[in-house]
Amino acid sequence: MKKTIRNTLSILFSILLLVSLAGCGPKQTVTKADTKEDTAKMAHEFYDALMEEEHVKMTGYSGEDVLNIVTIDGEKLSLQNTPDDPVSYLFRENGKTYFLSEDGDLSEDTFSYDFYRDTIRTTLTMFVMGLLDSEEMGSLNYSAVKTDKTEDGKALSELVINISGEENGEKAELTLTGNAVDSKVSDFTFDAKSGETAYSLRYLFDYDNCTVTLPEYTIVDYSKYYHHVDSEFATVEELVDAMGEAAVDISVYDNKVLLVTEKDGRHLQYVAELTPEDYEAFWALDNAADDYFEQEKAIYYRQTISDCVDFTEAVLTQEAMNAYVGKTVKELYDEGFENTGWGVADEAYVYLEKGLMEYEVSITIPEGYDENTELSDDSFDNCTVLGMRFSVPGMEALPME
Repeated sequence: MKKTIRNTLSILFSILLLVSLAGCGPKQTVTKADTKEDTAKMAHEFYDALMEEEHVKMTGYSGEDVLNIVTIDGEKLSLQNTPDDPVSYLFRENGKTYFLSEDGDLSEDTFSYDFYRDTIRTTLTMFVMGLLDSEEMGSLNYSAVKTDKTEDGKALSELVINISGEENGEKAELTLTGNAVDSKVSDFTFDAKSGETAYSLRYLFDYDNCTVTLPEYTIVDYSKYYHHVDSEFATVEELVDAMGEAAVDISVYDNKVLLVTEKDGRHLQYVAELTPEDYEAFWALDNAADDYFEQEKAIYYRQTISDCVDFTEAVLTQEAMNAYVGKTVKELYDEGFENTGWGVADEAYVYLEKGLMEYEVSITIPEGYDENTELSDDSFDNCTVLGMRFSVPGMEALPME
């Protein structure tokens, strides 16, 4: 009887001890949302600071595999596909943005800088925020659960956002799970399921190891080779009619129509700015439409030419180009030319870029080449240059201002 009482008291004491210890554990607060508006509010409160972060390293994973590593250090960025790959850099200086390779090759590159500078915002928008901020998608189900607690003197938060719906009888579900330490997001995981298909991506954020040190580089100001001159053409249509479509290289950069051509031995870039109405119309065109090119042409043909840049001084003279005849392509690589493309059939040629200008170089056919040969930049090393002519300004040269 005494043994039974002792056993009972022992059990009761153990239960009281467990309850006491549980009461001393970290307290947590749970906040829930079950509407799109409330879910969006919680998401923005959790992620907005991350999307504006100026100093952070983001590493993306698919399973155990590293997808990319992007480090943002103010106006300097570094990029890697995996920790073992070469590092590329993007940075802003004197109002311009540049791409810089590990070995010091430099070029202007606005698109890549803007894209990677906003990569965190783009990633979150693509996965979830875009759905939360869209005025459409009203038939989906939205919910969020945020758990806050303090542990070892640190404020820990977890936000789980769930968006689900059904289409054609198949259920789809998106879940974004984020964790934060002292209000800084440390990681988030995106899980998507649709029927039997599922995938998951995870992103980690490091705020301590995010210093970007650029290799040595030299910026060449090519604008000194550009001279603004008067245009003898009033509209894009007038220019193209006079020069012929085949003689004019046309591209559109944001609200600018750029027309590059050669006239009377001078290399010229004409500029026409899209009107606000035509800007909206142009970028709203359906590029899958059968008459897309006709619609495109109708818009930019009616634009007024506002500027003309003579960039002849930036292009190698024909005498300088002729001096490369007889050299190997490898020798041109060694002089700073970069391969941007090639074509091999009955004849062979490579496109080489230097000083923001691209040249078409006629060469001998690579030795041993047949239609099954896989080609790379190195495949043309021993090919001999037969001729060379100016092609077009490189993409990073435009617009020339």
